[in-house]
Amino acid sequence: MPHNIKLKTIPVRESNGAIDVPSVSLYPPSFHVNEKQMPEIKNWEVKGIYRLVIEVEQISKHEERKSDDSTSVGGEFNIIKYKYLPEKTIDEMDDKEFEEYQGKELSKKHE
Repeated sequence: MPHNIKLKTIPVRESNGAIDVPSVSLYPPSFHVNEKQMPEIKNWEVKGIYRLVIEVEQISKHEERKSDDSTSVGGEFNIIKYKYLPEKTIDEMDDKEFEEYQGKELSKKHE
């Protein structure tokens, strides 16, 4: 796992409930998972922020041509693998925390 992972922010524009809502609202992508698929969620809290690395498989792609001749492309994906990252990124860990994290990861590989 590369330790200099830079996450990209997904742009969103939420509706404020007013009538003048733009014709295209951008909502954050979401997914549903249960504790059998991802046991870590049992201890997570609503509105908590958690770090995951996911591997996805694209299952569909759709392209829409707009009246101004531009196109909008969307896709649907299945999440097929994931890894829960610790609360801190590797860059945020002190030497002791990194040593503990590295030890855990190495012991997993030898199981």
